Amino acid sequence: MTQMTIMHKYHSSRIQKLLEELDWDCSDQIHHYNSLNILHWYPASFITAIPSNIIEIFSEEKDTIWDPFVGSGITAVESFRMNRKFYGNDLNHIAAKITLAKLNLLQYYDEIVAHFYKFKDFVEVQYLENKFKHFDSSTTHFDNISFEEIGFWYSTETLKEILLLHSIIQKYSMPDYIKIIYDVVFLNIAKIACAQQKTWGHIADNVKPNKQQIADRKYEVIKNFLVRIKQILSKTKRLIIFPKTQSYDIKIADSIDYIPPEPIKLIVTSPPYPLMIDYITSQRISYYWLNYSKNDIDSFKKNEIGARYRRHRKFKYNEYLNDLNLSFNNIIKSLANNGILAVLLPDYKDSDDRKVIIEKFYNNLSIKLERLYTVNRKIDLKNRWAPFRQLKDETLTIWCNNGKN
Repeated sequence: MTQMTIMHKYHSSRIQKLLEELDWDCSDQIHHYNSLNILHWYPASFITAIPSNIIEIFSEEKDTIWDPFVGSGITAVESFRMNRKFYGNDLNHIAAKITLAKLNLLQYYDEIVAHFYKFKDFVEVQYLENKFKHFDSSTTHFDNISFEEIGFWYSTETLKEILLLHSIIQKYSMPDYIKIIYDVVFLNIAKIACAQQKTWGHIADNVKPNKQQIADRKYEVIKNFLVRIKQILSKTKRLIIFPKTQSYDIKIADSIDYIPPEPIKLIVTSPPYPLMIDYITSQRISYYWLNYSKNDIDSFKKNEIGARYRRHRKFKYNEYLNDLNLSFNNIIKSLANNGILAVLLPDYKDSDDRKVIIEKFYNNLSIKLERLYTVNRKIDLKNRWAPFRQLKDETLTIWCNNGKN
């Protein structure tokens, strides 16, 4: 197929009509039922309908899809469900683990279900046998946990039960592709059980719970872990609509220099919004349970684009723009001829300095790609937390690599 034919396809009235008729506001709320976010909490996740619609319109089965800011894996799951080959990367170790766990759930669902009931029996027996034993940081099974920080976040009884669950998971023999699912659910339960129950920002800023918060926080760790697994399996079953033969590759890697191993037909992504979220430190508790120290976390966050902790810097917006441009200058190198790039970013008021920064970013892309479509979408504020309550609009832009550069 020639370049002219392909470009005509994307400029056709049928494609334009499809894009214009879609409910980009996602007012039907169906997206709440089509995600696996129950697996592990992650801030500001993509709405499933956005990548789903783009993938359906601009790709075919077995095409390559890439999300260079993979986050909690929304684009990954939608790519899998529509039988596409997927690549994903993220600087955040927790994001990569969540995404891989979700894809493994879809790929190995039948095997995981069969495995779970044996594992559940093992957990319950081990819990009854060990619940009254003493656990501490010198126990063999806990050598890979950073106790220097983790102990500040829990009551003694809650920490004891979390340690017991961790020990049980490590003790049980299972394939790695199943274990990562239990590991991720464990991390989520450990975060939920934490005594710091205020906003994610408190955890991101390392605001430890006080004595009263610790005394007040009671949580049945193992019971809720098993309930959560059953809920996840039930939800996963509803999402599997294709034979489970898809290929996927998830890396812990920076979008500034990561290159997928083959040309990409479609890139669907939502990069970090300027100075709104600390993605890495929001996962502080999970990092500690994976034996990363506070110094490790501080080192990881230095390369996070547009992180909230930079909000007081004098040249914060220029830093954000420079990092975003560096990333996308690298990203589009992997875009195949006539490949599509879809980017979701915030749409600020004209009086907001960030409006200018986003426009400058679009101008940089326009030098290299052709803009096919732009749509503004209203954000559902009912389930939004600060700082997103102040943001009411987002803009989806779709670009084509037609060989301009």
